[in-house]
Amino acid sequence: MTYGAKLLTAVTAIGMLVATEAWAANYPERTITIVVPYPAGGTIDRLSREFGDHLAKTWGQAVIVENRAGGNGAVGVENVRGSSPDGYTLLVGGGSTHSIGPATDQELKYDPIKDFSTIAYLGDTPMVITAGPSVGDMDFKALVAKAKAAPKEIKYGSVGNSTVLAGELLNKSAGIELRHVNYKQFGPTLIDLTRGDIDLGISSLSIVLGNIQQKMVKPLAVTSKERSKLIPDVPAVAETYPGFEVLIWFGLFGPAGLPEDIRVTLHDEVSQFQKTAGRAEKWEAESFTFRDRSLADYGTFLKEDYTKWKTIAAEAGMAKK
Repeated sequence: MTYGAKLLTAVTAIGMLVATEAWAANYPERTITIVVPYPAGGTIDRLSREFGDHLAKTWGQAVIVENRAGGNGAVGVENVRGSSPDGYTLLVGGGSTHSIGPATDQELKYDPIKDFSTIAYLGDTPMVITAGPSVGDMDFKALVAKAKAAPKEIKYGSVGNSTVLAGELLNKSAGIELRHVNYKQFGPTLIDLTRGDIDLGISSLSIVLGNIQQKMVKPLAVTSKERSKLIPDVPAVAETYPGFEVLIWFGLFGPAGLPEDIRVTLHDEVSQFQKTAGRAEKWEAESFTFRDRSLADYGTFLKEDYTKWKTIAAEAGMAKK
């Protein structure tokens, strides 16, 4: 390369760096779009819209929340992956799109680590193991003892790979063999559980909470490390098997290459949103717990969670090939 060519390359690189810094310093200057790869009306859709309203009021810029469901979240995720890393197209993703999904779904072609910039961890909800009438008065420890004595006799029903892998992790942690029955929707799972066709259910606490309160099913254990404030008498699996944890989590992402200044700005706004008086309590009532992780901690969490579920999926014969 000639001296002139080298000089031109250096000047171009410096110009791009200066432009990027100026661009980030003036952020935001126009409408921001938050892509939600889930159907409208659910917990995360409503949370995303509330956060969008917070940003709009704080920054004086329009914020649009777009639901791009389909392909187990892939439609919305791919839309953000292919966008410009300028902070104007964001994604609310989670375990289904960035850890368990990519570890098991053959159709997902993106890399959940390399193709995205982590911005902020929003929060999570635990799963809960529920029992139908066939379990009788057994508590969690008694159920495990029965499962050890009778491998593959106890059946649990669930919807989606996340709950299947939660069951596989329980099998591994407790040294038992529960038999999985796959369902496409929660409704039929609940019906079969209440009439004794299956013994257990594994689902999000937010989905089954009303049924627990109506005493249609009995909660045996939650999958978070700590007990849920909504059902405080129900133990965590981790009380018997330390380290056990399965969370349905969500966070804010951007495409790869998002400038650090913009990541910090957005992360700080998520923190302020979470700390608004009464907001955490409001969402806790729906079994969604805010967690204020640092940028570095969120990135580390994502890598560890993805690795964890790739390993468990491989052991269960469910790994993406």
